[in-house]
Amino acid sequence: MKTAIVTGASKGVGYATVKLLSENGYKVIAASRDLSKVSNLVSDNVEVYSLDITNSSEIKKFYEKYKDITLDLLVNNAGGGAGLFSAIIGGWANGDVGSQPVTKEVLP
Repeated sequence: MKTAIVTGASKGVGYATVKLLSENGYKVIAASRDLSKVSNLVSDNVEVYSLDITNSSEIKKFYEKYKDITLDLLVNNAGGGAGLFSAIIGGWANGDVGSQPVTKEVLP
């Protein structure tokens, strides 16, 4: 079974992606700040995880939990609603914008 991580899984594209991947045989780790919106996705092949992509300590905990999995697909969907101003203030200069810190942790 292939494994995917989907960030921003609580609504819209992220939510639909989790459903589509799980229906097509993927083991999906659905990451979202608000677990109440993704708890109904839990199944034999969907695991939910509370993750705020703007919190570096949460990202490190996420990495520690999943560092030994074989990751086949990473869907960085979280953080799209922050806007350009938030991105600049939040880390544009050092490359830590949106889902980039998650990518830095989980991909070799």
